[in-house]
Amino acid sequence: MLDLEKYKGIIFDNDGVLVDSENLSCYALNVLFDNFFGVDIGKDYSRVLGTSDRYAIKYYLKKHSINKFDLENLILEKGKIYFRIAKDKLKTFPHLERLLLKLKDNMKLAVASSGSHEKIKFSLDQIKYRNYFDYIFSTEDVSKGKPNPDLFLHTAKVMNLKVGECVVIEDSINGIKAAKSANMDVIGFTSSFSEEELKAAGADIVIRSFMELLD
Repeated sequence: MLDLEKYKGIIFDNDGVLVDSENLSCYALNVLFDNFFGVDIGKDYSRVLGTSDRYAIKYYLKKHSINKFDLENLILEKGKIYFRIAKDKLKTFPHLERLLLKLKDNMKLAVASSGSHEKIKFSLDQIKYRNYFDYIFSTEDVSKGKPNPDLFLHTAKVMNLKVGECVVIEDSINGIKAAKSANMDVIGFTSSFSEEELKAAGADIVIRSFMELLD
């Protein structure tokens, strides 16, 4: 088990870590592609979990050989679909609030998400957790999103911390790859992938419950 007290900052992913939202966010992609192209993208989201809407939509456009599209409008429409279906449905995970209360007075807490600032704000306001975090960063703040390290490096820089002083909590393979590429320690959380998959991606430890970090 990692000793959290050796770090000065903890960086949380949003979807799948702070809010149980991955299924709703992915379902919004299904609705988007069905509405605009009559295409069933299926239910295997493993290649796009932890990435931005731009990345995910481009992935499925290429996969289904769709050549005529307005990408910016698709991104906008996907957001509208998600906000509509997720309103009043978002929940957090057991014991997370206890962990945040324990940590917030001793270290810097940040959110670094592939979602837009609008989506992060929407999520944190739904679960009433926004005040716990000193910093909130989105893929919109960097040129390259996860699985590239840019977002985590940007987060550490703004927090005025070295990468070795930060630990990341991630639920996705793409997020873990991004954190390891930034040379940060990373805790895998099994809300989206199995323990074996998260370890294979590079997670230093894997937890099934936030109670494990409280213990």
